[in-house]
Amino acid sequence: MITGVVPSVLSQFVATPIDSTGVPIPMPVGVTPVWSSSDTTNAPLGLDGGDPSGLTVEITPPASAPTTGFFSLSVTVTLASGTVVSQSVSIPFLPPPAPVLAGFQINQTV
Repeated sequence: MITGVVPSVLSQFVATPIDSTGVPIPMPVGVTPVWSSSDTTNAPLGLDGGDPSGLTVEITPPASAPTTGFFSLSVTVTLASGTVVSQSVSIPFLPPPAPVLAGFQINQTV
């Protein structure tokens, strides 16, 4: 499920290899996914160092990123046969959530 990205907040996206019927399958040996973003300024990509498969990517939009609109996130592999397999999704930019009252700070003013 894709919900969207918020400025200054880390989001993680995982690609799961599937067959033609949508059933998850293992990634073919020796195949490395290549990720791309249609907006490298506001949705820059970073690989998750904890995932050696390359199937996970992280995006932390800068504080200046828009809070409306969309960008495309794509993952592509080239199989040993030369066949290129690619998938893209449209991801919305979202505003930060409104602050929630959690208490009060009381100060003496005089």
